[in-house]
Amino acid sequence: MQKIFKLFKQSKIVKKFQILDFSSGQDFYYYKIKIDVIDSTILFIREYVSSTEHAYSYHWQDTKGQLIIRWVSKQLRKLNKSPEMSIKISQVN
Repeated sequence: MQKIFKLFKQSKIVKKFQILDFSSGQDFYYYKIKIDVIDSTILFIREYVSSTEHAYSYHWQDTKGQLIIRWVSKQLRKLNKSPEMSIKISQVN
């Protein structure tokens, strides 16, 4: 997990990043990050990783807050629909 944050710090296209949420347990971690890119766009990353699942979403927007593109994994869509995982994700959001 620390390796990911280190990569953000070293990146030449990341102006700054802010950890909005972070949670980890014995077999999972979850984070939500806001990245200010050097071209003044903003990238929001949300990722959940466990020993059996990997779910993510990336939301990239321009300086006016308009969506450029959004990627959402199938796993995240499934997790959000699953009552058990919806509870887990909402607890860390």
